[in-house]
Amino acid sequence: MAISDSQTFDPNQNSPDERTAQILVIDDDKQIRRVLKEILENANYSVIEACDGEEGLSTCRKETVDLVITDILMPGKEGPETIRELSQEWPNLKVIAISGGFISNLDVVELAKKFLVNRVLYKPFDNEMLLDTVRDVLREH
Repeated sequence: MAISDSQTFDPNQNSPDERTAQILVIDDDKQIRRVLKEILENANYSVIEACDGEEGLSTCRKETVDLVITDILMPGKEGPETIRELSQEWPNLKVIAISGGFISNLDVVELAKKFLVNRVLYKPFDNEMLLDTVRDVLREH
């Protein structure tokens, strides 16, 4: 079941951070996906992986996803294009963008504002920073 525009969290139910949230990790680097998956699963999150933006969008159409963590620079459908399409199809979907640093003339903070990304994490980041960011984003309404 895909997340829908009208899907909201019922305040009478557990908030997303109090249950096992389903997180989609989109990154072309298999090693990064594996490490993120391990960290998140150790914190009791359910994790789905996608190797690029197309696979990530396809996954969102098939699965219930509470949060997407996506790399900004990827071959094929890059992060900004993927983020734009995610925000068009699911305006309430929470997204954390991962940046490896300088991206030509693109300001990732402006990218975050433009595409309604909840947070941007800059590599390298540690496990605690990742988990704190995930918890904070999942708590946002």
